[in-house]
This record gives sequence, C-alpha cells and structure tokens, in this order.
Amino acid sequence: MSSHLPTDQPGPDEIRWSELARTVEEFHEKTMAIADDFAQMVPRLREHGTPLTTTWKRQYIEWNDRRNQIATEVATRLGVPSVNEKSFAEWKEAIEQKRDELRSIRERDAEAVRALANVIQRVQGLSSTDTLLNNSSEVTQARTLATVLLERLGDPATRTVVLEDAATMQGMRSLLLLADGTADQDAEEQAVADVDAMFGRKLSIALLRGRITAPTVQTEA
Repeated sequence: MSSHLPTDQPGPDEIRWSELARTVEEFHEKTMAIADDFAQMVPRLREHGTPLTTTWKRQYIEWNDRRNQIATEVATRLGVPSVNEKSFAEWKEAIEQKRDELRSIRERDAEAVRALANVIQRVQGLSSTDTLLNNSSEVTQARTLATVLLERLGDPATRTVVLEDAATMQGMRSLLLLADGTADQDAEEQAVADVDAMFGRKLSIALLRGRITAPTVQTEA
C-alpha cells in the first residue's frame, strides 16, 4: 500500500534566490568574456596608438550600469547596505546560502509530512477479518478521520492545521501502537487511554486482542 503526496516543489522565495544566483552567474560569465576580449584588444590599441573605440566605451557603460543594477538587487535581497566591495563569487556564495537554508527547511517539512502521511494512511487501511467489527462505527470513524486528515495534509492551505494537531495525531499513533503490539506496558496503557478517549473502548479492546490490523505504507513524495 502506498501514499502519493503532491510532489514537493521549491517555494516562490527559494525560486527567486535560484533565479538571482543564475543572474549573477550569467553576468559573471559575460564579464569574463568582455575582460578576455578587452585584454586581447589593448595591446593592439597601444601598438597602433589607437584610442578605445566608442563601441567599447558604450559597452563598458552598459556593463557598469547592469552591474550596479544587479548589485542593488543582491544587496536588497540579502538585507545589507551594499555588496559593491564583494566579488561575484562572494555574491553567489551568500545567495546560495540563503537558498540552501530555505531548501533545508522545505526538505525537513516534507519529511514531516511524509511521516505523518504514513501514520494516517495506515489508520485509513484498518481492517478486520470479522465482518461486523470491520464495518463497525468505531473502525469506520477511524478510517473516515484518516481520510479527512490525509486530504487536509495534501492541501497546502490546510496542511499546517494537521501538522499542529498534536492531540489527534497522538491518538492515531496510539491506535497503531496497539495494532502493532508493544512490550512496553506503560506505553500500552497510555495508548489504550488515548484510543478509548478518541474512538471508544470497543476499538482499543479489539486492537489489544489482535482483531484489527493496519497495513504497511510506503509514502512517496
């Protein structure tokens, strides 16, 4: 049994940092190309006593204007007064650090979502060979709650509500602990209390007696 969540994608802010890093890298490459061309031209100009052409002067002005524009954008995004004294490599390093921080947070959050989805999907798949128990209101309630939670977890607008609902998720985990069995008596007693409070005594007894099983789930991002 597997659970498919929406593919984890970079958020708008992370994308903007990536775009800024790409802009800096492309401008750096252009700068190096211009510098190489200029380095080859200067000896010839000196040899013939020829002044720098108007085209090259215009190109430098355009390059400088563009550099100032990018420098202002980088400084603004980094929240610093200026980056003019920094090199292109330092610009890019600072930008990538900000982007990587956001990526780390996103990946951590995605892992939390996958772990929670695993719990919810297992509860959603509760089953019993006893037809009456399998169709009982208690088991149906647990499955229905899991279905609702999974839908909310898959929706970015309601995901945070599920992630922060510690009481409900504790009840779901307790249900699975009883389904899987445990040698920890204290943990089992607490799980029984949690399941009793959320789903009723009938369900906790059935779980303790091994009459209800929960499937293994492979959650894929």
